[in-house]
Amino acid sequence: MIRTVALVLAFSCLRLGQETPTFRAETNSAFVWGQDSTTGAVSSTVKDPLTGNPIHKLTYRGIEVSSRAGWERDPGQTVTLVTVSVVNSTDHPVTMQSGRASYGGYNAPLLYLASSKKSAPRESRKYVWETRKMRCFTSGYFPSETLFTGEGEALTVAPKRAATASFAAAVPREHGVGFDCVASIGPCLPVNEVRYYLRIDGQDYVFVWGGGTVPYCGR
Repeated sequence: MIRTVALVLAFSCLRLGQETPTFRAETNSAFVWGQDSTTGAVSSTVKDPLTGNPIHKLTYRGIEVSSRAGWERDPGQTVTLVTVSVVNSTDHPVTMQSGRASYGGYNAPLLYLASSKKSAPRESRKYVWETRKMRCFTSGYFPSETLFTGEGEALTVAPKRAATASFAAAVPREHGVGFDCVASIGPCLPVNEVRYYLRIDGQDYVFVWGGGTVPYCGR
């Protein structure tokens, strides 16, 4: 059985190592939210003006990457979603590539997101997670205009423009990663750390959400 962690992103970068259970960047120069240096990106947190939920940001040389997180209860599964957005304030286009995610330190394989199964290739339909049935999308909390369906997919962000992309990742239960059932809201809360990355023009950006800090958007 697989529990899923769905991650929704809008411009973010970082590289993940191949080994499990350790989630780490493949280069020493990766920018990790909350681990600032004098020569790297600057981390910050603001509140979403509509929901009051936190938005994590990494800013570096005209590139601002912001991340929101949420989770919901799907029949039989707990789903965590993250959205990351990139604003390109430079004078040149930048390329964003989808990366990987981890939950509790273990690799979380990407899921196939689509608005509906009919919109996906026939051979992929049985793997599709339909965003039209996911509360985090239908509530408007996360955007669904651009969806990544696998690792290494690319999107170009024009100068003085912004872009958003979403993806999802599965968390294997066999690794012992946990969920904590919260009686007050019913569904089980993901209690382990969520990390994910995207790569922008060769630079990796890593976002970290501590266990229990991901807001609930399932209602």
